[in-house]
Amino acid sequence: MPYLWCIRRDIMDPDKDNHILLTALACIAALFCHLVCSNASQRLYLEQISVSEGLPHTDVNAMAGDAEGFIWFGTYSGLCRYDGVRMEVFNVTNSILKSSRIKSMYAAQDGLLYIGTETGGLSVYDTVTDSFLMTIPVPLNNVNSIFGYKDRICLCTDAGISLLGFDDGNYSMESHWTEAGVMGGCAVPGKGMVLCTPSGLYLYEETIAGGYTFRSLLTGVYCNSAILLEDKGCVLVAGYDGCYTVDIGDWSSERLDTIESISLYEAPDGNLWVGTRKDGIVCYDRDFNIIHRYGPDGEYGFNSCDITSFYMDASSV
Repeated sequence: MPYLWCIRRDIMDPDKDNHILLTALACIAALFCHLVCSNASQRLYLEQISVSEGLPHTDVNAMAGDAEGFIWFGTYSGLCRYDGVRMEVFNVTNSILKSSRIKSMYAAQDGLLYIGTETGGLSVYDTVTDSFLMTIPVPLNNVNSIFGYKDRICLCTDAGISLLGFDDGNYSMESHWTEAGVMGGCAVPGKGMVLCTPSGLYLYEETIAGGYTFRSLLTGVYCNSAILLEDKGCVLVAGYDGCYTVDIGDWSSERLDTIESISLYEAPDGNLWVGTRKDGIVCYDRDFNIIHRYGPDGEYGFNSCDITSFYMDASSV
């Protein structure tokens, strides 16, 4: 059955060597939510991966999977490829990476893995040929998040956004400065893209004349991440003031809760997983009702930690 992976960043005692752990929720998503909601005797099974299993650093910032079945982890001491048993590490000493401090990743459908670093710009790895292709400088060389936008890749940086395109092996980049660094976002087909910043949520719109505009959607809200829910006609936004829904028709917003939220994941069964700051994991149904919470009672070890990323693998274990 598939595993739902999440990154747990412990912050209760930052001086401890094991304050960052990778946690796997060993349950198939479609069955998992049904069991925890309908049968109190069902429990969540956890598998923790840390430095003792081969991670080069206790800080894990990003996850991605490729078509070959490998899971990739981005840490502050390099990029890791995990086959379920062995951890292979790529860093500045054995690859073209310009920085071993990995902050973000995006696995494209063509087999390319985009790797964003803290100080070394962007690197591109071909999972089909098993080789690094290039390293690309970006404004301030810091990449907080990466997602697809039309036929390009959007890089969210501390300087704004950069749109990356490829043509016959050559890349082009178009950068736009914003009022604040961009932490994350998502594409909204036919509308543009929403961008999460420490000062609020913005809509990036391309104009008929070939230009662009930025429109403020939420102000005074530290926004971390966003996902598009097409069937609901809205974008779900995670921020330190809580989760919001933003209607993609009139761009009105509604606050769902006051939980400090960091990361989001839409499961195959439609349920919505929210990684929080010090409050564990929250699971919403499709109507935005909270159907379960893991933490903050500490039953699963999720209290006093940040859940920074989710990934669903395709294992048949």
